[in-house]
Amino acid sequence: MGRIVMPAVSSTSGYPETLTLNGGTVSDLRAIEGLEMEADIAQTNLGPAGAIKKHVSNVRWTPASLTVGLGMGKPMADWLKASLAQPLSPASGEVVIGDAAYKAQRSIAFSNAVLTRLIVPALDGASKEPGTLLAAFEAEQVKIGKGDGRDIRVKAPKAKAWIASNFRIEIGNLPCARVARIESFSWACGVATDSVGIFRDPAKLPAKVTVPDLQLTISAADHAAWAAAAQAWFVDGKHLDTDEMAGRIVLLGPDMKAELAIISFANIGFRRFQTILPIAGEKVARFAVTLYAEAMALEVKV
Repeated sequence: MGRIVMPAVSSTSGYPETLTLNGGTVSDLRAIEGLEMEADIAQTNLGPAGAIKKHVSNVRWTPASLTVGLGMGKPMADWLKASLAQPLSPASGEVVIGDAAYKAQRSIAFSNAVLTRLIVPALDGASKEPGTLLAAFEAEQVKIGKGDGRDIRVKAPKAKAWIASNFRIEIGNLPCARVARIESFSWACGVATDSVGIFRDPAKLPAKVTVPDLQLTISAADHAAWAAAAQAWFVDGKHLDTDEMAGRIVLLGPDMKAELAIISFANIGFRRFQTILPIAGEKVARFAVTLYAEAMALEVKV
């Protein structure tokens, strides 16, 4: 049964906004920011009088950022999955801004957008916060148009409830059932511009990809098993490519069984390990581990 999706409210304009991406509507959209006009200003010193002349040296559109829930829909889920697998996976779409009655007043169309960042919030077993992902992109071309007055509310499947405490993590053969917290982490892709020919808008090309570290806080009950693995890694020299691990973070529904999304990591290794446990007091004793990874993938169940 479909539901009416209420548009996200812009944090800058205060008006409702909707987003289409690669021909489909992005559902469970919480916020849209960016896609603003911006110029670089060059200065020229005209002499001893101290006068300074300013002029525009370059114009561009600022990056866009989207806050979405896991009920984002297939177009958005497919683009995120493709971009992490192959950064050269551009997308095109349109932001439509409505009035207080949800009638389209203005549109911002973009093309050849490159995903530049994907931020996963902190996952904490004690959290009661609704979970969302933040995705940022840079578009090669942007065009502003007039709205056609249509109702920007659309029908979409029922939203998926996800709380930041609903997760499961798996790292190799290590015990992970008592991982209490995973710090927020961010996948990033740099963008290079290529100004060629007669085109005013330079091409946007993906450059360096940065795969995040994973910072875990784990119950002291599992310290011995993790300490043995860290000893083998740091002291015994078992840190070759063949010793690296695979892992994944599974984002779960309210029943802690339904898998809403899977974030996979390849070639995981230890970066830092807390050897000495803190003294137990009123709080449960925990220890910290930092892991690196060489690749990250995302699959949102739609």
